[in-house]
Amino acid sequence: MLELRKCFLRHNWIDAAKLLLMLLDGGSLFLKRVMLKSCIFILLNHPRASSQHREEFIRMCSGGGVDADELMNSLLTFPHDNRYQRVVS
Repeated sequence: MLELRKCFLRHNWIDAAKLLLMLLDGGSLFLKRVMLKSCIFILLNHPRASSQHREEFIRMCSGGGVDADELMNSLLTFPHDNRYQRVVS
């Protein structure tokens, strides 16, 4: 996990993708969440990633029943939270 983080910080997307492939055998829920977020992070930054790759990945994750652009926007957008709304007098 530390090596994957180092790859992200160095923008070394090719080695990050290789490390992620090695993690595929992990079975814990925590590791699966890390892998999903890492896949998205790599797909958004890898020099050889295309919009077609991203759409295919989203379709595979969603089972094909969701619009890829809509799902990607929901993954990249923070939810609106009224607790943090600034009060203007």
